[in-house]
Amino acid sequence: AVVIEGEEVVGSLLNAEGYDEFMKVCRFTWQRRTNNQENNSNNDNDDDDENWIVVGKKRTYRCSCDDVGKFVRVVCETKEERRISHEIGPIAMNVDIENKVKEILKNGSFKFKTKEQNGVRWTVDCSLQQFSITSKQASRSSPWKNVEARAAMSSDKKVEIFIGSFRVSVIPSLHRGSNANEGEAGFDRDVCILALRSFKERAIQSASSYRKK
Repeated sequence: AVVIEGEEVVGSLLNAEGYDEFMKVCRFTWQRRTNNQENNSNNDNDDDDENWIVVGKKRTYRCSCDDVGKFVRVVCETKEERRISHEIGPIAMNVDIENKVKEILKNGSFKFKTKEQNGVRWTVDCSLQQFSITSKQASRSSPWKNVEARAAMSSDKKVEIFIGSFRVSVIPSLHRGSNANEGEAGFDRDVCILALRSFKERAIQSASSYRKK
C-alpha cells in the first residue's frame, strides 16, 4: 500500500509513504481530481484516470490554492507494478494565507519583486485597474480579464503567470510579516496566487458595476 501523510490544507507538505523496497525505485505522480466527488470505488480500479490531472512528480507534494475543494492522490509506478494511494481531501484553504491576502486587498494595490529566474528578475504591480509585470528586458501590462495565475508543477515555490499567450514562471519574494508561517516554503507562492485572483475578481466586479451604472 501507498499512504499519504500530511495535512489536507494549502501549504501543507504531503509525503508518499510505503513499507517496502518498491518505494525506493518507483516513479511518483501526484494527481488532482477534476471534479469534487470523492471516489468510493476500489483504488486499484484505473477506470477513472481521465478524471485526474497531474500536479507533481516528486515524492512530496505541497498543496496549493489550485487544490482547494479538490481531492488529491499519488500514483507510484515501476515497469512491473502500479500502486494508487487513497484519496485525501477536499483540500482546505489556509487561514493564515487568507488573512494575509485580506491585508493586501485593503491596501488597494499589490507590488512585489520576484527572485531571479533564468537571469531575469521581474517586478509585479497590481491595482484594480490593471496588471503589469516588468523586467530590464521586457514589460507587459493588461486588463485583468487576460491574466491567469497558478502553481507551477516544477516547484512548490513557483507561480506561473499568464497574460494572454505570454507566460512567465516566477518565485515571488514578498515582504515578511511577523507570522511564523510566512517563513515556510510555498507561503509566498499561495499568497501571490490568491491575491492575484482576488484582485482579478474585484476588478471584473467593479467593471461590471460601472457598466450597469
